[in-house]
Amino acid sequence: MTYDCIIVGGGTAGMTAAITLGKNQKQVLIIEQCKELGKKLLATGNGRCNFTNSYYDSNTYRGDALFAKAVYEQFPYYKTIEFMHSIGVLQQEREGYFYPYTNQAKTVVLAMLDALERNHVTIYADRIVRSIVRKQTGEFHVRTSYGEFDARTILLACGGKASSYFKQEKSYGYGLAEQLGHRLTPLYPALCAMKVSEDIRLLKGVRLKGTIHLYADASLEDSISPLVQGELQFSAKGISGIPAFQVSRYAAQELSLGGTVYAMVDLLPEYSSKDLRMLLSQAEFDNDTTVFTYLCGYVQPAVAEWLLKQIDFTGDSRLAMLSETQWLSIVSCMKQLRFEITGVDDFDNAQVTAGGVETADIDPATMESRCCPGCFFAGEMVNVDGTCGGYNIQFAISSAMVAAKGIMDRRDK
Repeated sequence: MTYDCIIVGGGTAGMTAAITLGKNQKQVLIIEQCKELGKKLLATGNGRCNFTNSYYDSNTYRGDALFAKAVYEQFPYYKTIEFMHSIGVLQQEREGYFYPYTNQAKTVVLAMLDALERNHVTIYADRIVRSIVRKQTGEFHVRTSYGEFDARTILLACGGKASSYFKQEKSYGYGLAEQLGHRLTPLYPALCAMKVSEDIRLLKGVRLKGTIHLYADASLEDSISPLVQGELQFSAKGISGIPAFQVSRYAAQELSLGGTVYAMVDLLPEYSSKDLRMLLSQAEFDNDTTVFTYLCGYVQPAVAEWLLKQIDFTGDSRLAMLSETQWLSIVSCMKQLRFEITGVDDFDNAQVTAGGVETADIDPATMESRCCPGCFFAGEMVNVDGTCGGYNIQFAISSAMVAAKGIMDRRDK
């Protein structure tokens, strides 16, 4: 039997494309290396599955952002909501973030599996694709760890290297793309924690609202990331939380090139340095008030203690004895707290992969290869990575829908 399409990968992108093709009476085979489909999807959003977001701007996607925009505009967030409705998933919305109404990722996975069954999609799980060869006829021969198959088109939706404990082989999809003549850009962990050189054991467990901005120099002049605001979290060795996740891909890239990376954290972004100094000077205190006691009105005690170490103050230093220079050093430390970034978490602990199949080799209007006709791509494999907030699932669904349409248009010609 020759399938209309063999889809390599049974994650969000692969299942979405298969459902769409199956609804249109195409003979589809999914080959998945895990024993179950949708394993990574089950873990997204701490098991709640934030599957899309109504907010979109130029910083939403990294890698080839223009390519991502061209794909997203063909299948934006409201079409994803319609797709979820079509397979029986009701949504709830919180400040533009969309989740299944049950607040459980399992709801989405079960609905997708049911839709695959109803649309007669064949599934072979627990198999590794060893090779794909494009025959002279233009069809494809697929050899797996158990069995060989033929198809008129191929969709590579194998995912990236991130969260690799969900996979038997971490990144075999990239090898398949190279077999078919595609180039790869460098791969980096993204949406992950960052490690620092400083001893921050005092800050372990601290959560605080602030901003983070990455620089390539200790003087904090050469910016390499957007400034991101939100709740930062500290461990004994590094910084995490959504703002740190958002900028981690820039740190990974710069460090891989042999550069240095510094993070500047603003503990009180709502106040300018001038306003903060004014507030400090206007407060009432007596001659016995300590700097530590006073700082605890602005930041958490653990943070106050750590700040004092950075500016070489003792906790019992008296406010009344501070010079203007010392006041300014306190303000500067709260507004421009600097850390040297020495690394990021590995792929096992990253949520997504930055880098991937070179998008110059893919037509964003169809997701078809420019160098191997009949081969299509979807999801994390390509050089597109989104920020936190449902954007990576959205791109997986958008690119899968564009690819499915491209496959159908190609077959219908």
